[in-house]
Amino acid sequence: MSVAPHGSGEFTVVETNDHRTFVRFAGSLDVVMVNRITLDFTRHVAMHRRSTVVDLSGVDFLASIGMGLLIANARALKRHGATMILVDPQAAVERALRHAGIDEVIPIAHGPAEVEALLAGSCGPSAPAKSSVDAVVGRPDDTQAAP
Repeated sequence: MSVAPHGSGEFTVVETNDHRTFVRFAGSLDVVMVNRITLDFTRHVAMHRRSTVVDLSGVDFLASIGMGLLIANARALKRHGATMILVDPQAAVERALRHAGIDEVIPIAHGPAEVEALLAGSCGPSAPAKSSVDAVVGRPDDTQAAP
């Protein structure tokens, strides 16, 4: 399900199942985008109380307000025993996340294997098989089917 483009960026809910939510951001996660997507993002992430994988591979700019949105939702998930994982940020975005110490609050993973390892540690054995992570992480858009 795609949530309409917002200003300088786009937020897409790629998949939601009983255990996890997969979302993707593209463009700039700046004040314009954050102001427009906060309610939708929180509704799909924190309110569902499922571990959430956030694909940042398409984000070319991450403002501090975007970091705040991620942290607030990650903390809400943690209060309910779920986790958030940030996946495949571009180099400049990852440097900003690490410089701000976000990686101490929200783990950063690169590729499906790292995501699955982090989810296995947080979700336990009842989580779905690795194939759901492989099918979502790294897909450039919703039209590309899993192998």
